[in-house]
Amino acid sequence: MVLPSHNLSRVRNRLHALLLVCDPEYQRRLPALTTAAGVAACLEYAAPGDSPLSRAREQAVRHLAAQLALLADQERQLRERLEHLVAARFAPLCAIQGVGPVIAAGLIAELGAPRPGFGEAQLAAMAGVAPLEASTAGVVRHRLSRQGNRRLNRLLHHVALVQARSYAPARAYLARRQQEGRTAREARRALKRHLARRVWHHWQACWAPPAEACASPLTACIAPAA
Repeated sequence: MVLPSHNLSRVRNRLHALLLVCDPEYQRRLPALTTAAGVAACLEYAAPGDSPLSRAREQAVRHLAAQLALLADQERQLRERLEHLVAARFAPLCAIQGVGPVIAAGLIAELGAPRPGFGEAQLAAMAGVAPLEASTAGVVRHRLSRQGNRRLNRLLHHVALVQARSYAPARAYLARRQQEGRTAREARRALKRHLARRVWHHWQACWAPPAEACASPLTACIAPAA
C-alpha cells in the first residue's frame, strides 16, 4: 500500500527547480507550492520575458503544476478511502498514538490476519525490532536486528518518532530509559520494541468478535511499561 506522496514531492521539487530558472525571486510572488493556491497560480503561470524560451518554460511550469494537482487529488481520494475502510474494520490500531488511517492500513497490509503461533515476539522479529545482545567488555548492550520486514520496521519507526515528539507517556519512557544509563538511540530502540507489543495487541483486537473487542482491555497497553 503506497500513497502518491513520494511522487507528489518529486514533482513539487521539479516544479520548484524550474521556477527558480524562470524567476529566482518567484517565492516572493507566488503562494507556497504546498498549498492549493500555489498550484493554482502555477497553472496560470506567465514566465518573465518575451522569448520563445520563456514561453517554453512557461508551458513546462503549467504542465508540472497540472501533474501536481492530479497527484494531490489522487492522494486526497486515497486517504479518504483508507479512512473509511480503517474506521470500519481496523479502528483499534488507530487507538495507538501516532497511528493514523494510512499507518494502520500499512500495518494491516504487512501483517495480514492473525495466525496460530504468531505472537508479539514473532511480530517484533518480523519487524526487526527484537533486541540482539551486543555486549562487550562487561558492558551489557543490545542492538536491533537489521533483518526482517523493512516496510514494517519503517512504519513502527514513524510511530516512534511521532510519540517521541508529542506523546507524554512515550517521552517519559524515553527519559526513564536514559536515566537507567541507556543512550538516546538505545532508548528509542526499546520504545520500538514496546510499540511492537502494543501493535500486536491492537492488531489482534481488529479480528476479535464485536462483543469480545468491546470488552478487550486495550487501555492496559496504552502507557509504556517499564
